[in-house]
Amino acid sequence: MGKIVTYAAPISESKQAQMQNPETGFPVGFVHAARSLGRYKNTAQEAYLLSQIIPLATHPKLLDICCGFGRLSMGMHSLGYNVTGIDISEEQLSLAQSQSKGPRYLAMDMRTPPLETFDALLSMFTSFGYFENAAEDISMLKAWSARLRPNGILVMELADMECARAKLPPQDTSFVRRTLDVEEHCLMDWERRIFKVTYRQKGGEFTCWTRLYEKEELRGYLLKAGFREVRIFGDLSLAQKKPEDNLVIVATK
Repeated sequence: MGKIVTYAAPISESKQAQMQNPETGFPVGFVHAARSLGRYKNTAQEAYLLSQIIPLATHPKLLDICCGFGRLSMGMHSLGYNVTGIDISEEQLSLAQSQSKGPRYLAMDMRTPPLETFDALLSMFTSFGYFENAAEDISMLKAWSARLRPNGILVMELADMECARAKLPPQDTSFVRRTLDVEEHCLMDWERRIFKVTYRQKGGEFTCWTRLYEKEELRGYLLKAGFREVRIFGDLSLAQKKPEDNLVIVATK
């Protein structure tokens, strides 16, 4: 079934939107909705493309940040990597430990990763921009850099402001996307650069707030955080970014 998009009138409440992501992380309901939306169907291909960016021979020890139910952790483990996955959601980690065995899973806040040295870090599926203020996001990049060895690699895949401008209404407007049995009730607050989406499926719902950044802004923050090279792409094949593409960053320490 195709995706239907409906737009509502602009709403003034958008200016009062606040970041209210749950301290316990994303629930399993989010996994069910994302799976129905087809967002997990290319896991094997994503793992393969990541292996081309992060060679196994030189970067075998990976930290998968916000690993969720272990989708990419297991994908990288199956290619021979020594993978640690961290997430704050006990629900999702329970799924990972039962369904995606092999990697090590730890219940941890992504702002305080394990006190170990890794060859590479992964931050995929827009797992960035969740905190109440931008300073927390930016400070976290320094913590990530500290966990990487010299010449270690951070790969980030996330929505950015350029992508939002290409895909979303140009004013603060609520809209609904319907795909199969999932409804996404969305609102973009352009002034605060916060995208809010409530997923509704089978009587359950979950709301996520994400702060979006400009790609060059993120490049600057990463350089200040201790990375010596920050490259920008439009996907994991390292194609040139188009406005409608999610942002892929490959940062080398």
